[in-house]
Amino acid sequence: MTDFRFANVVYEKSQLCPDSNSIYLKTINNFEYSKKTHVFKLYGKGVFDFTTFFNALSILKLKKYTNAKTFYLNFSAKGSAFQVYQTIADNMSTNSQIIERPKLNIEKSAKYKSYRVKLDTNVPNLVFAAFLLKTKGNVNLKDVFYSLDIEKTQIKNVNLMLSTTTFKKEEYITKNISKVKREILDSNLDIAKHFYLCVVDNAKTLNVKRLEAKNIKILPNKNTGGSGGFARGMIHALENKFGATHILLMDDDVIICTESIIRTYNLLKILKSELNDAFISGAMLNQDYVYEFWEDAGTMDDQGLIDPVKPSVNVSKLQDCVLLETSDIDKLPGKKYSAWWYCCIPMKTVKKYGLPLPLFIRFDDVEYGIRCKPSTIITMTGICVWHSDFKTRFIATVERYQNVRNTYIMLACNGLLATSKRLPTDCINGNVHTELMKFNYTSARLALEGFEDFLAGPRLFSQKGYSTNTYLEKIKSEEKLKPISEIEKELGHSLPPLQDIKNKQKLRAHKKVLDLVTYNWQLLPLIDYKKNTAYVLSAGWYYQQANLHKAGKVVAVDIDNKLAIIRNKDKAQFREIVKRLAKDLKYFQQNKKQLQQDYMNAQKELTSVKFWKDYLGIK
Repeated sequence: MTDFRFANVVYEKSQLCPDSNSIYLKTINNFEYSKKTHVFKLYGKGVFDFTTFFNALSILKLKKYTNAKTFYLNFSAKGSAFQVYQTIADNMSTNSQIIERPKLNIEKSAKYKSYRVKLDTNVPNLVFAAFLLKTKGNVNLKDVFYSLDIEKTQIKNVNLMLSTTTFKKEEYITKNISKVKREILDSNLDIAKHFYLCVVDNAKTLNVKRLEAKNIKILPNKNTGGSGGFARGMIHALENKFGATHILLMDDDVIICTESIIRTYNLLKILKSELNDAFISGAMLNQDYVYEFWEDAGTMDDQGLIDPVKPSVNVSKLQDCVLLETSDIDKLPGKKYSAWWYCCIPMKTVKKYGLPLPLFIRFDDVEYGIRCKPSTIITMTGICVWHSDFKTRFIATVERYQNVRNTYIMLACNGLLATSKRLPTDCINGNVHTELMKFNYTSARLALEGFEDFLAGPRLFSQKGYSTNTYLEKIKSEEKLKPISEIEKELGHSLPPLQDIKNKQKLRAHKKVLDLVTYNWQLLPLIDYKKNTAYVLSAGWYYQQANLHKAGKVVAVDIDNKLAIIRNKDKAQFREIVKRLAKDLKYFQQNKKQLQQDYMNAQKELTSVKFWKDYLGIK
């Protein structure tokens, strides 16, 4: 048996943890943590509970995905006397449970002494094992980590390449590069010898000479979106002398904890052989509400509808961590995928299934996960990133044009288009209808253009620069919001209180039906309600039907950025868009089987290294 170091007990002292009731350590006492020396300084008489999202050991997942059977807590300590208790959480736990007797009674010491505690895991329905300290005074803990016993022959050789694609996100990417270098590549951990960072710079703005170092590579790249950036990273992993066995794809605009990467590497080394093709998917936590969990894996049904497989929860609560850890992804219906804010993929899979489709952004990760069909998608507490809130950055080109176009392409490539009965109305008609109800004819056209580019077939994607040029053109055509002060001058009066605009109003059922049937009175030639003004939120995913009732004019407001726009009801534009949509849907129904076959035939070429090298101009 080999004693295998798996997870370090850590703390991120930053804006991510504004109080001690955190995802790292729970206590009412003061404490400090040095990332340089890996020392916890615990002050005073008190209780320090490490049964948290980051520092509880997932016995459930380790027993499921590895052959480990025995687990240990290791640490060095000096200072006042204290007691070490093992804590556990089972599948019904709301708080950590202490195993009755202390594992260790440690006497006062002026020098560091090392300790090793075997964890009791013979507990029914056990999810987590961790520890809690009861101190009598100041205590210093150093090099705290969990290890496990495993056969030496079951430990694999792993070379992990982290590939991140960036476009003018220097504030994030330079910090992450420095962090990875300092805490992984310059560490004395095993991963330091088996890790490589590849940054694909789609904007070509990074200082290559300043940022590159041993096992850190900056690759200036054409701006071909996330799919082009990650394709470039995969090509580099395939051809680089580093010899990557796995590639970890990660967004640029994230805050990372390097311990997540370390645990990913360690988990890869001890996975059961039948899980060699598994993906490891990191959770997305909310950068603005740091305990809020959004997603760690997703599912798509046969209609193209995608959803997280787990609910949004608060990971500072142990019961929510238990819920996440006990959710069985494999048993859920639908096709599973791992999003590319944090997704680890075996290089054998890349060699077998190829590179991403050239979609620029949106659904390239969904399509790839569905295409590759990994044996499972592994998630685990403590493997995550923090991402900025998507809801504060609605981009019409992404949410309407890219969303519609890429949804249909994804379904066609995976053979789901011809069998889907609901998709034509739910996807394109739903997007167009929503925008028409808000008199946003610009965004309705963006959705139509996405649908029509799909209908043009896969030949569009073989054209150099198609995705980039099209995206930039669509961005220019989006409606342009103005400062609220300018809009108020145009209106001749002030806007209502912003909170009133944000609040949801109630509308009776028969009025809702009437509004929907008449497209907010745009189908009725003699009724306009021109004098009525509605105030709504500008982001396209908000649909405040009650606010829109009998409106002749809409003022759409971006509350966060203090911007707005006036939209006037235009029945001529409405009729032109509805007629165009009907024509497109008719063509789709007549040709969807052939479209599906064309995309399926083209998929292999569009995801090949040869295609992408030509597309990116790589010799």
